[in-house]
Amino acid sequence: MSQPPSSKNHSVLWLVSALMVVAGLAILFLGTTNSPAASPFALPEAAPLPAENDQLALPLLEPTAALSGDDNAAPLDPTTMPAPDGSATAIPASDSDTDGLTIALPEPMPPELLDGVLRWATQHPGTRIVTGTQDADVWISTEAGGALLAERIYVPVSRYGDREDDVSAADLLGDWMASPESGKLAMVADTNAAAGMTLLWGAPQQLEVLPDGHVMAATLENSRGRHGVLPFDQLVPATKALSIGGLDPTDNQFDATDYPLALRLYIDSTPEAAPQMASLLGFIDQEGLATNRDPSKLTVLMMTGVTAMARMTALRMEQKGYDYPAAE
Repeated sequence: MSQPPSSKNHSVLWLVSALMVVAGLAILFLGTTNSPAASPFALPEAAPLPAENDQLALPLLEPTAALSGDDNAAPLDPTTMPAPDGSATAIPASDSDTDGLTIALPEPMPPELLDGVLRWATQHPGTRIVTGTQDADVWISTEAGGALLAERIYVPVSRYGDREDDVSAADLLGDWMASPESGKLAMVADTNAAAGMTLLWGAPQQLEVLPDGHVMAATLENSRGRHGVLPFDQLVPATKALSIGGLDPTDNQFDATDYPLALRLYIDSTPEAAPQMASLLGFIDQEGLATNRDPSKLTVLMMTGVTAMARMTALRMEQKGYDYPAAE
């Protein structure tokens, strides 16, 4: 059985406790004496944030030509930048705001001529093609004025089985403008002639567009009295070329001044675009697109001999030899 603690033991415990309290107070006193500005139990206060409307004031630096500290140095030109050797290199101004050349074309334009204009345009980046002349720099039209850009001669054709060799302009125009209800056969044309004739006489009410003269010849062969139209340089021997009122484009003495199927396109421009107009004009001529009928390139073949034979001549040639007609 345990004994109750004596009074001597109680005295020892109280003494030890007192010593520990004194030691703790001494340590605390010495710590605050060595670091008077800092408290081991407090965080440093943060700097106050600026108010909502306050702005940070930063010094504004004026750009100068050299960082020498000279207050009289001239400001830098914003269009220049310093080179490695200290000199200023000019930066060219942007031309992105400069509008390109605008060319107005008639509608429709014969595809071969349109192709020539577009090929010229690809060599001049920024060129735009439009159909209205209001804001155009260069314009091409059928109205006389400016310079003659190109001329196209179109020729009416038929099958050889038809007896006619000449047709009037009024009859051709009637065929061109005839409606399906009129009972007339629709005219036929290739793509270039269809566009050119539309510029001359307006849009037809019925027209069969064919790829070329060979297809046209086969089509006309089955249609008596039907007319077609081809560009002069696209005539084929399988079709018969017709004259209009006595004007025959296949004649070496042909004069196109009053020919009803002569399409002439003129080019004009603003004074500022005159150099570009001259360039396009020269390009069309250089590419051989100024005309589709060059009289200097026509060949005239003259032949002598018998142009007609009487009846029974072929039989006599069979009987007496092929040189029989020459012997008579």
